[in-house]
Amino acid sequence: MTPKYLFFNLLLFVCYTAQSQNESLRFDTYSLGLGNGNLRDFGTSPLVYRGSSLHLAASKSKYVDNKWREYGIAFLFGDFENKFNGHSATSQLNQFTAYYSKLYPLRWGNNSKTTYHAGGLFKMDINLRNNPALGNSEVGIEGFPTLFGSVQATTDISRKETKNKKIWFIPYRLLPVQRALSLRFNLGLANAVFRNPYSYLPHSALRNTGGYFDDYELLFSGFRLRSEVHYDWILSNKNRMRMSYTWELWTTSKHKPNRFEMAQHRLRFTYLFHIPIRQ
Repeated sequence: MTPKYLFFNLLLFVCYTAQSQNESLRFDTYSLGLGNGNLRDFGTSPLVYRGSSLHLAASKSKYVDNKWREYGIAFLFGDFENKFNGHSATSQLNQFTAYYSKLYPLRWGNNSKTTYHAGGLFKMDINLRNNPALGNSEVGIEGFPTLFGSVQATTDISRKETKNKKIWFIPYRLLPVQRALSLRFNLGLANAVFRNPYSYLPHSALRNTGGYFDDYELLFSGFRLRSEVHYDWILSNKNRMRMSYTWELWTTSKHKPNRFEMAQHRLRFTYLFHIPIRQ
């Protein structure tokens, strides 16, 4: 058993010893974000493409008995450019994501301000890329299903009392406010890729043997990481506003000639609408 699987199994064992709490919450969430990153597809070119992207997402989340559950969809749109030897090329990326996450409470380390959770995240990313500079290989479609092991720490950083302060001779008042800071780390435990064994040339069409995906392979290989930082403002009606930073990278097997690599930095604003739970 590899170290990452052993560590994740230990976390799950500790989860089942955790104590439950009575608070229950449910949210509908909507996100808008901007990203910056790079990608490289050795199946068509070893050149690195860099660019920015727009991110849209919607999800549902529920907090019951100190367990978090969330599922949702997301869309990413961006242009990634490469300039080399006096030539430039642009790869247009459209990415669709569907995911499901569940986190269980950990007994270890909790106190009045900080709580710890562990669990898993299943994430399916589907890329549609268009790069006219690649000729017959300009259109690429690939899928990346991944099962992550997850750890999350959440700290209450609320201001409990009103504070009167001054900047030079100008007085001002800081009112009580509820806030929370969360850090989540996700490590890919089962990393898969569904794509052509080499390039995007339609070999099956040339051989007149079938459909577009006949030459595709599903391989379990590669490495993937995802880290998230969330800063929440909790409003009086239990709605929340959230600012998030996400860093994500993945690579398929380095031993394959069609290796794919991608990394993204992303800033997002999310509004969480509290939905009362009927008893």
